[in-house]
Amino acid sequence: MSIAEIVVVDADASSTSSLSLFVQCARLAAVSSSTAAIRVQLLDPPTLYEAEVSSRHKPRVLDCSGVEYVAAVETALSPVTDAKPRFEFRWSRPKRTLTLMERSEFAMKFCAIEFQATESGDKWRMLLHQVAAQQQKERKLIDNKRSRVTQLEALLEQKKKLLETALTAKQSTEDCLIQGFCAVLNAKKDEIRRLQDEVELVQSGEKGEEGDGGQVDEEGGREWRVQ
Repeated sequence: MSIAEIVVVDADASSTSSLSLFVQCARLAAVSSSTAAIRVQLLDPPTLYEAEVSSRHKPRVLDCSGVEYVAAVETALSPVTDAKPRFEFRWSRPKRTLTLMERSEFAMKFCAIEFQATESGDKWRMLLHQVAAQQQKERKLIDNKRSRVTQLEALLEQKKKLLETALTAKQSTEDCLIQGFCAVLNAKKDEIRRLQDEVELVQSGEKGEEGDGGQVDEEGGREWRVQ
């Protein structure tokens, strides 16, 4: 049972003016599955009003069941959601009547709830107890959410540190691998250069031997080679 604030049009004012009323709905025991009933408390300071809305109160012109009728009224008088309100409320203090008007191109009357003023101190205390209990519940929810946010922030900070550590380790590993690769590559280059130098040295030695191994016979005019 939550207390809801509803904005109503003052049906008795000469000009359009709005008022804030506070309502609370409570489910009553149903006689059968085809019936439903709720008790509605309405606070128009300083007076507290009460009314009962049940399946038998459903206007005949409405194309819905009695249970659906009660559910529609209960939803309309519950705490506001993000959904667009289905009804506009009109409140007549002298008649103690709250009228629900369908929001459409042509406003149509859905129902009218007649209230009775109550001066019961017990009911006032019960209503105020509900207000206090609701505030306590909401405060607890807020505290739990704040605690959860703090935990999530701490967890996020921990994850950030772990990520930074992992990235640092990854970078260090990559640097080591790159350095090792470069060292191997440089060693290969040095080995290739050494082999090239040896090949060039061997080739130049062979050319020198070929130049020293042949002589010309001046007398015979023939060339001979040492085998």
